[in-house]
Amino acid sequence: MVRASKRGELKRYRDKIQQVLAKYHDSKPVQTALMIADDLLNYRPHADWTKHHRCAEQMKRLRDGGITARDVVQRAAEVWALQQFDQRFETRKVLDNAMARHLLQLVPQGTYRAPGTLLRYLGEMLTDDLGLFCTGVCRQIERDDAARRDARRTFNDGWAIRGEQPK
Repeated sequence: MVRASKRGELKRYRDKIQQVLAKYHDSKPVQTALMIADDLLNYRPHADWTKHHRCAEQMKRLRDGGITARDVVQRAAEVWALQQFDQRFETRKVLDNAMARHLLQLVPQGTYRAPGTLLRYLGEMLTDDLGLFCTGVCRQIERDDAARRDARRTFNDGWAIRGEQPK
């Protein structure tokens, strides 16, 4: 049985993702992810299919609600981190749906329920376009955590400036 992810679960990695995005904001990967997210927010239908028009409507709703490319990248990375660190989603399809659903929930939807066709379409775009970047964010979180642990160990083991004796 597939258990839908809850909005509260996303908080687990929120601060660490915010730190990585802020620390590496000027890097090429972050800037590229922001460009992709901005393109998504300004989505225009590629074909005269209902899911394309619904996607454009929902992206407009998000923009009108004040959502930025940074918000899109942050939310995508939060959902991705649940999979990367906790193996939270059983299949790619479940991950795709979670990516889309949590993105659309950035702005309250009232009683609107996104149809499955929209969730699959939007989720596949998010996973295909931002998944590799989100994997990189998760790896950077691990590298930064390891560097902090090493720094603490260095300070705890004692250190000295050149020419001084360690205490």
